Amino acid sequence: EDTRLPLIAVSAVFRGGLLVETKATSGITRLVAKSLLKGTKTRTAEQIANQLEAVGGEITAEGGNNSLVVNLDVTQPDLALGTDILADVLLNATLRPDAVAREKEIQLAKIKDEDEKPTAVARNLLKRTLFLNHPLALRSEGTPESVARLDSKDLRAFRDRYVVARNGVIAVF
Repeated sequence: EDTRLPLIAVSAVFRGGLLVETKATSGITRLVAKSLLKGTKTRTAEQIANQLEAVGGEITAEGGNNSLVVNLDVTQPDLALGTDILADVLLNATLRPDAVAREKEIQLAKIKDEDEKPTAVARNLLKRTLFLNHPLALRSEGTPESVARLDSKDLRAFRDRYVVARNGVIAVF
């Protein structure tokens, strides 16, 4: 008999990503996704992580070509705690300037690293050539210039426009 507890995966998916970015805001979806988990009005980033880790759960966030996704994994008995944390992150993330600045540093380092990999450079060149002025020509991580210009106010405006019920779906597995 299998005594493991059933794992519940909840994904909150919002239309966004490259398709809503411009050259000036390139990289904002990824920056918002990572910054969402850095604290809310009621929980610090450490409390979010610790509360989920204490029950064997996890929360992650990513920005892609077409979307911003926040994923939650918890066992069935801890679903109420997990969904409370997920809702808190989606509705109450503070996107504090210091947290955003730290995430910007990480994202800028990823851009620099990508710029040193021949395959990534070739892929980005191919995207710019194939898609020209279409948003898919942009880089998911953004450019050093675009990411450096983004601030907490920009991230809050993006969140308030795109991380909303009418622009998303929640899937439970």
